[in-house]
Amino acid sequence: MLLRIVAAASCIAGLADAAATAGGGRAPPRPGPLTPILGNARGTRVLAVYFDYHCPYCRAMDPLLRTLVERNPQLQILFKEFPILRWDSETAARIALSAQLRGRYFEVHERLMQSAGDFTGAVATDIARWLDVDPTSFRKDMGSAQISAELQSNAAEAQRMDIHGTPAVVSRIAIEQGGRSLPQLQAMVDALRG
Repeated sequence: MLLRIVAAASCIAGLADAAATAGGGRAPPRPGPLTPILGNARGTRVLAVYFDYHCPYCRAMDPLLRTLVERNPQLQILFKEFPILRWDSETAARIALSAQLRGRYFEVHERLMQSAGDFTGAVATDIARWLDVDPTSFRKDMGSAQISAELQSNAAEAQRMDIHGTPAVVSRIAIEQGGRSLPQLQAMVDALRG
């Protein structure tokens, strides 16, 4: 399935370039219809984080993102599901986005970030029951066109920006790949103040 997502990404890779700023800069990160947002949804400083639930650096950085939002009231962080590391990474992303359809993304995101082992259909069923949602409906939504479109869009953006690993933190002026410390993340936010 991931190969199809990457192939589809090449078809729409140039769309965000059309929105580039007049000064020749890169277009700022933008949310898709299902993109979860942490922080101020109308914030003027925007970071996008591309991550995979199997990535240990993503797991280490995840709590720092919450601290960053607490310290920066004008910050919004877009959570870009980018399942590339293992065969079951896409299943984890689809579980999280199915929760997003129900307004429960961050509860499930945190649970997946703390999980060990494979992400399987059984994990999806367990999470649906934990959310008190019909497991059949939850798993059906995991395969929906809406969720597929979100993953394809994220893959297209990553391809356009030459992102091949996780985590990647993107602003309108920088792309930082690899794990980031809180001071490094804060420096990215500070750079957006100008």
